[in-house]
Amino acid sequence: MRGLCYFFLLTQVHSSTISVTGRVGQNVTLPCSYDISTQGLLSFCWGRDEVPLSKCSNTILSSEDGDIQFRQSSRYQVLEEKKGNVSLTIVNAQLTDAGVYGCRIEIPGLFNDHKFNTHLVMEAAFFTEKPPTYTPEHLEIGETTLPIIARVLPEEKSKTFLGAGNIARAAAIFFSTVTIILVFIFRRRFWPERPHQHLQTPTAENIYESVPGPDTRNQNQVTAFQTAEVLCVSLLPFLLCQLLGYVSAESVVASAGENVTLPCNYDAQEHGRHPVCWGRGAQFHWDCADKVIQSDKTSVTSRMSERYLLLGDLDQGDVSLSIIGVEERDSGTYSCRVEIPGWFNDLTHEMTLTVMPAPPEPLLIETREVQKRSITVHWTLVFDGGRPVTSYRIYLKPTSGSWDTAVTTRLSNPELTQVTFVDLRPATTYNLRIFAVNSVGVSESSNVLTVTTKEAAPGGPPQDTQLEALSSHSIKVTWKPPRADLINGVLRSYSISYRGCDPVGRVFKKWQHQSVTATQQLESIILTNLRPSTMYKVLIRAKTNAGVGLPPLPLSAPLWMRFIQLQRQKLLSLHPPLPPQRH
Repeated sequence: MRGLCYFFLLTQVHSSTISVTGRVGQNVTLPCSYDISTQGLLSFCWGRDEVPLSKCSNTILSSEDGDIQFRQSSRYQVLEEKKGNVSLTIVNAQLTDAGVYGCRIEIPGLFNDHKFNTHLVMEAAFFTEKPPTYTPEHLEIGETTLPIIARVLPEEKSKTFLGAGNIARAAAIFFSTVTIILVFIFRRRFWPERPHQHLQTPTAENIYESVPGPDTRNQNQVTAFQTAEVLCVSLLPFLLCQLLGYVSAESVVASAGENVTLPCNYDAQEHGRHPVCWGRGAQFHWDCADKVIQSDKTSVTSRMSERYLLLGDLDQGDVSLSIIGVEERDSGTYSCRVEIPGWFNDLTHEMTLTVMPAPPEPLLIETREVQKRSITVHWTLVFDGGRPVTSYRIYLKPTSGSWDTAVTTRLSNPELTQVTFVDLRPATTYNLRIFAVNSVGVSESSNVLTVTTKEAAPGGPPQDTQLEALSSHSIKVTWKPPRADLINGVLRSYSISYRGCDPVGRVFKKWQHQSVTATQQLESIILTNLRPSTMYKVLIRAKTNAGVGLPPLPLSAPLWMRFIQLQRQKLLSLHPPLPPQRH
């Protein structure tokens, strides 16, 4: 009967464990399947805990012969049950969904059930942008969101048991267990049973003082076998736990580029400091395999790379291994050994590190050149997350607007590290940020640049220009500033140019100029000392620190209307008052 119980315990090694990483707000699928072509339609269940000896713990979904019998929430879906794929899809996953999930597929027969334990890790959602509301023609617009796919990495812990370093130890434990069981069988088969009364609760008749005689030797042998049996019964659970411990080694899942700490501790206050080593691979009986770092009682004596550090409090026995900027090639088994004097006293600890690719790290961008209507920026890629960068997304907006209104540009050439924006407005402040994209996802935002383009000469004329003849020698000119989006900087002043024209010879005189400081919304000037009976042309141009507005065009018939439209120039003839008529 005991042998049957131990066999039942050994059957619990069958289950496997995987790790799934999901994003908040996305759908996450936890895999679980079987071969429906050979097994037929089977019953199954999902629970919020590891699979127990029977059924599921904290059942959230169950099915019998193809019919869903229980569903805790509509967010739990099984989409391809009829095909043998009973993977659990969690709709709109949240941080509270993180934890261990167990799937049991019930196969007829003893110990035939398939069991899958899944550790779900939830992470914050990647940044996404809404589609832009406007875009210049020269920009190539790409998609503004990427689908987020849950990253699944099989980590069957039973494979750890099959490692070369564990086979010898597992074999020793197995043969020790078999030996103990054989002792039980030998004891029951070949050694006479004690009287039935000795198996019951002790009574006064059963308590007696042994007297030397012919049965004393036999009694001593029986007592020795009983003692051995007690020791075997005590040791067997320990050996089984050791065996199961190799199968279910602790594991750590990290993203590429992160700093990871693999824990290892002992009581240094009670036992004092001891030499420590960390190695790549399963533990040897006497040392660490492929040492990555080693320490004596006081300091680190050797290390494979500066990326391996012991940052814990050594006085407290914290000899945890810190790995800086992990990469996918860092994945594997790590073993910690604390060397304590004496036979079989060393403390050992094994961990499995799984490094998963991640989105690129945020870019560092800087301004290279700023002109009146263009901005050139350059960026540096810090770390690609373990997967090559495939494209970049650039967002540009006026500082007064929100990112929802930003213009987005997708650069599909991952070799680019510099870009120039053109057709921008002068004297305008812009915000700019860039995201890097690889096959895993989108990076966090780069640093946000705030750049103001240089001023330019006004791009439009003053508005509502009016000319009024005050006398035969003066004209009053009034006007308003150009449109705000055409000023192109800070409006400083206005240039007033005028000249007379001989109405007989149609010959213009030399230009005369005056300047008016820009101070208000309605500006004016009175031109004096003009000649009577003379036609005058008046030209008003706005001025910034970058220069005055567009220069005047030649006065020719085909260009006259355009000239009037851009420069707001008008012609006016002045005549002296007519003398009174005589009767």
